[in-house]
Amino acid sequence: MMKTLNFLKLFLLLSAGIVAGCSNEDEVHFSTCYTTYGEERCYELVDTLGYVRFTEQATVEAKERFLQEHYSSLSFVLDDRSGSYSFVKIKNVAELSALEKREEIAEAFPVYLSDKKSILALYGMLFVNTDKSLKKIEDLLNRFGIKYRDIRTEQSSDGKDHYFHRILISNPDCIGICNLLAKQPGVNYAEPDFTYFIEKCSTSFQWPLENTEGNGIFAKDAWTISKGVSNIKIAVLDDGVELAHPDLKANLLPGFNAVTDIAKGENGAPKYGDAHGTNCSGIIAAVDNNQGITGVAPHCKIIPIRIYYNKFTNVSSSTVVRDEWIVEGLKYAERMGADIINCSWGDNESHKSELTDKINELATQGRGGRGCIIVASSGNFNSTTINYPASLPNVIAVGASKSNGARWEDSNYGNDLDLVAPGTQIYTTTKDDYYEHVTGTSFSAPHVAGVAALMLSVNPSLTRTQLKEILCKTCQKTSRHTFSTNATYGRWSDQVGYGIVDAYDALRMIQFQKSTLVQEDAFTYTINNLPRKAKVVWSSSSSDFTLTNPVDSVAKILTRDCGKSTTLTAKVYYDNALIKQFTKNISSVLTIEGSNHISCCGLKAHRIGYLPYGATLRWNVSDNVDIDSRKGDSIRVSTAEGTSSGYWIEAVVQANGKTYTKRQELTRREKGSVILKYMTDTKGPWNGRRFAFYADIIDNTNQSMDDIPEETVLYWKCRRTENSATREEAELETEDLITDRSSLVIPISMHCIKSSTNLNDSPILSPMATLASDTPYPPVISPDLDIDLVRYNFPHRLKVTFPNKDYEGIVTCMVYSPCTPTTAMSYRVNQEGATVYTGDSSFTTHSAPTYRVTSSSPAGDHIAVRRMETEENDTSLHEVKLLLYNDFGLVRTVNGTSEEELLQMNVADLPNGTYYLNVHTGNSVIKQVIRIKH
Repeated sequence: MMKTLNFLKLFLLLSAGIVAGCSNEDEVHFSTCYTTYGEERCYELVDTLGYVRFTEQATVEAKERFLQEHYSSLSFVLDDRSGSYSFVKIKNVAELSALEKREEIAEAFPVYLSDKKSILALYGMLFVNTDKSLKKIEDLLNRFGIKYRDIRTEQSSDGKDHYFHRILISNPDCIGICNLLAKQPGVNYAEPDFTYFIEKCSTSFQWPLENTEGNGIFAKDAWTISKGVSNIKIAVLDDGVELAHPDLKANLLPGFNAVTDIAKGENGAPKYGDAHGTNCSGIIAAVDNNQGITGVAPHCKIIPIRIYYNKFTNVSSSTVVRDEWIVEGLKYAERMGADIINCSWGDNESHKSELTDKINELATQGRGGRGCIIVASSGNFNSTTINYPASLPNVIAVGASKSNGARWEDSNYGNDLDLVAPGTQIYTTTKDDYYEHVTGTSFSAPHVAGVAALMLSVNPSLTRTQLKEILCKTCQKTSRHTFSTNATYGRWSDQVGYGIVDAYDALRMIQFQKSTLVQEDAFTYTINNLPRKAKVVWSSSSSDFTLTNPVDSVAKILTRDCGKSTTLTAKVYYDNALIKQFTKNISSVLTIEGSNHISCCGLKAHRIGYLPYGATLRWNVSDNVDIDSRKGDSIRVSTAEGTSSGYWIEAVVQANGKTYTKRQELTRREKGSVILKYMTDTKGPWNGRRFAFYADIIDNTNQSMDDIPEETVLYWKCRRTENSATREEAELETEDLITDRSSLVIPISMHCIKSSTNLNDSPILSPMATLASDTPYPPVISPDLDIDLVRYNFPHRLKVTFPNKDYEGIVTCMVYSPCTPTTAMSYRVNQEGATVYTGDSSFTTHSAPTYRVTSSSPAGDHIAVRRMETEENDTSLHEVKLLLYNDFGLVRTVNGTSEEELLQMNVADLPNGTYYLNVHTGNSVIKQVIRIKH
């Protein structure tokens, strides 16, 4: 690594003519460090690799000959014909001067390694920021004899009266030139641009998405939970957004241009020099399309709203905005149903009450009363006064942090600051479908807006105050600052607020709100969805129980005797504050849980309480009970040939040299009949009838069997009669499984109830054909049948809404239990009411399915798959797998065997939405749509 030259030595070298090019090849020197935004960045000079620009006159053949002489594994020529640059192999850096003398080479530049060992090559581009005191950058370059090929100048987009220059120079020591220019009056910073390699996932140069040095936002970790959902919308109130940008267009909703001055536009599109809105939009929600960059919430949507424009003259430029434009922009965001509003702008001027009132109205009443999330940048003036609107109490105020975790020197700070996010050298989208590095609090706020979008994607019911609390409480306490103030949401610093936003822990904290103490096995308890920075303290109230190696989310508690009890406690701390406490009363007293009923379908009995550590267990049963299976501390039994009474099971436990016994008496129960009830109202169209049918299964003791619905399958058959005076169809609904009308699927056929919904979208209503004795289970739909049969799992209620008063139809319910005869009942329905119908009640019985999903819309936090009873001689054992998918791929798996009656998958930590469950059972697959709504 070549040693860094101090500035005095560099200045002497430059003054001696090195700026114009070295005359002595042995005296080539290249600077390796420069300072920008108060940070020194150093690189390792590679002395065996160079980066050359070919002349415009160089032919393809000349380029190929040159590359053969200086071949490197990184050598390339873009497009072979029009390519201008390539990496080449060299003997030492002195050879770069010799290369420039070749007629096919225009310039030769050095190559560096970053601190992460990435290859970087200079190509002559400098980024220079100057204030208005330096009127012409050309004068400064000419003063030092710095040769340049092109200069492009525009006003800085950070709100200050600065100018941004892109300068192509003809000198290989770009870093040295930057060091020279940065010391001149009127120059705010000067830094070189590099050519580098970027991965297709496009986040390797988006340092804020990582967190390798305690500086990023953990976005990649957060994506393991959610990348956002398309119904979460972020309004970007800014200048225009590049609507056709390949990294944005797929995520852009219809926009709005509130500007009514000379710079009018349409649909939120940019005009003149607009780039700022495109910068912010890319940070929030650039598409994860394997090109360019990826936004913090790549599956959420952007509403581009243009509220200002840049005005350029021959002497100056300025940003033009009116309060009325901002108000109109906010109104459009409200009409579009924006969940989040990003405001990467502000000042310390007085504003109309109408604007402040509108901001406060959206923040408190938006999103159906839950409050819009309004995020704004703190400002770029190193001031203790936070800019408006970030200074408003209902707005989240965001400052900028650097890649080392410290506050960016120009970021405003003080009492109104909530938190910070990365804001220096942010790689993002810009105008003309390009990308660029930008700096400022303007680009910190979009990171927070993106995190807020992920949070609402996981739980859209969060209020604004709830979201802000989670956002602030989960911030990272950067080691660069002292958090000595105890504020509303924990430790706070006037420099960076509550710290750097943490996307992953914010999402985990949302999931953690529904966390439970889960018993993994007889001795082990865990807390699910624990945030990364949370700490758990476990304790037991009894010395008879021993806690073994409790580590954060997992603890094992043991006793060696029955008749003991304790309270297991887990206290969860976050940032040294207690956020939740779990308790579990654990008893080693021998008991048996489960229904005390028994039938031919079986009963699964679990041990309640606590099986002592090292204990042995055996099960005894009465002579008229068959043991279907044993596993662990569970047993499944069914009735056998024998008497109709006197059924029992018994658990015998030996622990610590003692024997404990517990017997459970069982009552035989079988399905006796089905009662089909109905209710009617006049809520249909044209005040028409609507019927709700209830199938109630009655057992042999004349009691409802609602407590063992897993033994029963229901089939509903619906058809229009020949007497119906209308060809229009009725509508079917179920009250207990389907709450979203769009999810209802009715198969289409010639004379049946119809729906426009695609049949393949939801197998919640599984279509069945006319049943025949040789039809395998389940039967397959035939599109030209006169009868549709749709299967529901018990218990269900079916609603039939008539299209008009001329409709007549027949509703039939068949109740099938694996070990008792099939029962069917039918009703004729019309505007006069419902009457018993006996003209069509024949069914053919089929074998029950091997496995059945007990609910397609789990009300709790588990999806359950239950094994149905098989033939007596079926003793085969096979693997069973539950595979849960969403639109983006596999989400979760659970493995089991056919010996288990019930397989459960915990979905408590999954966001609400539609999922697809595949149950692999040996050679067959059962598919089901699952709608999770916590």
